[in-house]
Amino acid sequence: MKKKRTDTKKASAKDNGKQAGNSIQIRPETAAWILGGFSLLLVLVSITGQYLRYFTVYDRAFGLIPLVDVDRELTIPTMYSVMLLFMAAALLAVIASFKRKNKERFFWNWVVLAAGFLFMSFDEGSQIHELTVMPIRRAVGDALPGAFTFAWVIPGAILVLIIGLFFLKFLIKLPKRTRRLTLLSAGLYLAGALALEMVGGNFVKQYGSIDYFSYNVIVTIEESFEFAGLVLFVYTLLDYIREKYGEVHTRFGKM
Repeated sequence: MKKKRTDTKKASAKDNGKQAGNSIQIRPETAAWILGGFSLLLVLVSITGQYLRYFTVYDRAFGLIPLVDVDRELTIPTMYSVMLLFMAAALLAVIASFKRKNKERFFWNWVVLAAGFLFMSFDEGSQIHELTVMPIRRAVGDALPGAFTFAWVIPGAILVLIIGLFFLKFLIKLPKRTRRLTLLSAGLYLAGALALEMVGGNFVKQYGSIDYFSYNVIVTIEESFEFAGLVLFVYTLLDYIREKYGEVHTRFGKM
């Protein structure tokens, strides 16, 4: 019996060693640097492409310039934004699963956030929010100021206010560091998605077109803020998981 117990301990130690050897360690700081670096690269490539388009004879560069344009659908930057939003949704879902398993408070808040970011990832790729522009314009005519040329920012701002009030208690109860980082990431993202969108709308109202290098500079800065906000939020969620739960184990196999 003693020998069998020893063999069992050796097998268990071997299995533990195997699991440790197959584990993947994700450091929030490293992830943030990688995601942030790629975001910066996309922004620089996009604005360089727009410069070539407006000031050189390489207006399309064999079709590469539209492919890296941050202001177009189905481009590399757009797909990257979709990926960041989906990554945030997945991390929020992971946290929600821990909350449910440990019977902790605010489980449904995390679920709602995960669902919200999942919808945002679909919206980023399909531009669902743009469907609100024409109905609002038809309703108010030309009475809208230039800042609301892209009229979706009106329901967007109202929705942000409602969500902010709904999650106020939840935010207050977050750890201080997580709360600060969450608010900062939200501020960066909304500065791009709403504030700079309004700046761009005012530009279009004034000049009657988006076909200007100056407008593309505004859009590039807008997307830079959105990238920064999303990368910081992904870092915040990874940091929260590390500080609160330490390790996350994923196992594939039969139940």
